[in-house]
Amino acid sequence: MTDFDHTSPRVRESLLAQIWKGQWLQKGPVPASDSRMVRVRSIGIENKDSGPDFLGAMIVLDDEIVTGDVELHVKSSDWRSHGHHLDPHFNSVVLQVVL
Repeated sequence: MTDFDHTSPRVRESLLAQIWKGQWLQKGPVPASDSRMVRVRSIGIENKDSGPDFLGAMIVLDDEIVTGDVELHVKSSDWRSHGHHLDPHFNSVVLQVVL
């Protein structure tokens, strides 16, 4: 099975995990939805179990170092549609990365 579903225009989250692991993103700071700048210091450890996708990541928001979990989604609305806002396993998420 590939990371792109050819029967529909949907990218699989497994592809997003590969992109995050390889940091195949724009190099340097990227803008967050609240207009702060985000830099990745450590991607964290990939979580193969339930809960956030990467645990213990370290990011820099503007000049503040923040440590916590990272959740990857194809769409920003996936946070609510997946029920993460109700699941205490996601309380340590400091960054949602959206395609």
